[in-house]
Amino acid sequence: GLLANFDVPDITDVLSGITITSGGTRLPITKDFYNIKAVNLTLIADTGSAFTAKVIDKDPELGPLVRCYDISNVAIDGKVDALIQGY
Repeated sequence: GLLANFDVPDITDVLSGITITSGGTRLPITKDFYNIKAVNLTLIADTGSAFTAKVIDKDPELGPLVRCYDISNVAIDGKVDALIQGY
């Protein structure tokens, strides 16, 4: 049989200074993604006691869900820059 293979262009979305609430925040993507392959986060240091930021999911329609945590792994408010890659 014949197999169709479609190559779609990669999409990159760069977001700066996004406030993350302790309950988690969906990143406000500005591009139309079919699939999100990677979300790279940079925690902004001057936003309190956040120690790390984690990607909880990579929903291409709602935007990736992100949470920040303190050194004791308790979810807290924070701020991140994000680089989202997909197609």
